[in-house]
Amino acid sequence: MITLEPPYDHTSTRVQLVGRHPTPADSADWSVESHVRARCPPVFLAQAQDDRISDIANSRIMREACDRAEVPVEAHAFAAGGHGFAMGRPGTDSADWPNLYAGWLRRVGIPA
Repeated sequence: MITLEPPYDHTSTRVQLVGRHPTPADSADWSVESHVRARCPPVFLAQAQDDRISDIANSRIMREACDRAEVPVEAHAFAAGGHGFAMGRPGTDSADWPNLYAGWLRRVGIPA
């Protein structure tokens, strides 16, 4: 989860972190996108569009936060893979993410 802000705040993660009725300040404080600053490291995002646990909007929100802060970001939204697809679900495009990640690591100067 990236955001705990409405309308994406109906998750068990939100309840576990800030309770059932958090203040707007608590939701913002625990939302990752609220803490993206220019000094943050590059970000790689990979998520399946059919993820039923974490709305795909989380990746979009994080990508937009990185763009605003001028933090290098690479985002991949796979058509299928569900939630927690580990090294990729065979037979889905989520299986491509490890190779995409390795290429991104090389491009940002981190040995894969």
